[in-house]
Amino acid sequence: MVPATHIQSYLDVPPGPQRIALVEQVERQTLRQLTQSVQELSLYFKRLFDTTPVPYGVSKSAHTARLAEHLVRSAVDRANIAPIDDFYEGDFDVRRVRWCPTVFGTLAQDLRVDAKASTERSRIRPSASQFSMPATITEPQSGRVVQNRRTVNPHIVLRPRVVGGPKRSERTQAIAAITTVIYVHLHYKPLLKSILLVASPHAYLRRRYNPSSAVNHIWSVGPEPNDPRAVRLNIGLLSANPYSPWRVQELRYSDPREISFADPLWIDGPPRAGHPFAYIPA
Repeated sequence: MVPATHIQSYLDVPPGPQRIALVEQVERQTLRQLTQSVQELSLYFKRLFDTTPVPYGVSKSAHTARLAEHLVRSAVDRANIAPIDDFYEGDFDVRRVRWCPTVFGTLAQDLRVDAKASTERSRIRPSASQFSMPATITEPQSGRVVQNRRTVNPHIVLRPRVVGGPKRSERTQAIAAITTVIYVHLHYKPLLKSILLVASPHAYLRRRYNPSSAVNHIWSVGPEPNDPRAVRLNIGLLSANPYSPWRVQELRYSDPREISFADPLWIDGPPRAGHPFAYIPA
C-alpha cells in the first residue's frame, strides 16, 4: 500500500512495490475519469460520426481522424482536466500538465491523450514517439527480436519548490510530473461500433509488462505496409495481463444501427468483470 502521506510527485514514494502501486493507481484513476467523460458524450458523438458526410476532397481516414481528435478534446474538457498555466507541446492530440487530486495528495501529472480510429479493435498503432516504455518483442515468424527504444519522457520537471526552514530558503527540490499516456480508439465498420480507451503502462512498470522479449503483456509486431516489423500496442494482450485488466475499456453500442448512448460499463479485475458506472470497486 502507498503510505497515506501528502506527496506531490511519484518520486516522493520510495522505489519498489509502493511506487508501483501508486503509478498503477494514478493511471487507473485517470482512465476511469476519461471513460466516464467519453460515455457521457457517446450519444452526441455517435450521431456526429454516423451522420456527418465526408467533406469533398477529404479521405475517409482523414475525416475519421479529425472526428476522433474532436472527441478526445471534448472528453478531456468535459472531465474538467484543467492544465496549469504553462504551455507544453508534444506528439499527442491533447496534453495537459496538471495537479491530479488523489487520496494521498495533489500529484503532478503530465497527461497525454491521443485519438486513433480504424476498422480493427485488436491493436492500436502509436507513432514512434508515443511509446510509454521501450518495447522488446520476439517476431513470431522469424524468431528475431524487435526493439523500439524511443519513448516519451517518464516525467517532466515542474517549477522548483522551497524546502527546509527560513534560513535554508534558497534550497529547492524539483517536482517530477509523472507522464500518463492514454489512447482513445474509435472502432467503426462503417458505423461507429465502440470506443476503446487504453492506458499504456508507465516506463516504471516495464518489469511487470515487458521486462524481456520472452515476457510481454503489451506489444505485438507487424505487419505494416511500410514497416513489416512495426511495433503495435496489442489490446488483447494488455486486457488479459495478470496485473491490471482495467487498462482496456470498451464502450460498446448495443445496436450500432441506432443513435444511442454506449453501454456504461467499467471493466475491472481480477477476475475480469464488468460493473455499471454507479459502482467502482476499491
